[in-house]
Amino acid sequence: MLRHAAAGPVLFSVACLALVLAAGGCSASQARLRAMESPDPAQRARAAVAAGQARDTSAAHHLVGLLEDPDAGVRFCAIGALKRIYGDDLGYRYFDPRAAREAAAERWRQARRQGSVHAVAERDEASVHPRGVSGESLGASP
Repeated sequence: MLRHAAAGPVLFSVACLALVLAAGGCSASQARLRAMESPDPAQRARAAVAAGQARDTSAAHHLVGLLEDPDAGVRFCAIGALKRIYGDDLGYRYFDPRAAREAAAERWRQARRQGSVHAVAERDEASVHPRGVSGESLGASP
């Protein structure tokens, strides 16, 4: 009897969690996007790395924004993630002077608007290609 009574609250908790997730609860992608806006550079860097590992194309807008981050480590992680996802760095170097970084970040924004950069398919990762790889487009996001 005691075993069945304890199962009730556990099942109720699991059911509530399932409803929250089904109703659009916090996804891993949403959590990464929030972390990319953190005041903590280490958290922004970890979120960028996680987005690259997950090949999260929905993070492109935030990753491009991180290319202009004041922290060099964050910029390094952001361009690494973009390169892993899209197979190109569009000439961006995290250590370049600010003006060169801004110009390269603008190339990324323009590529997003034009849809000229495409996600590298997982099977193509070993041979990362410059622009024009078939896959999901880096289309503009809000």
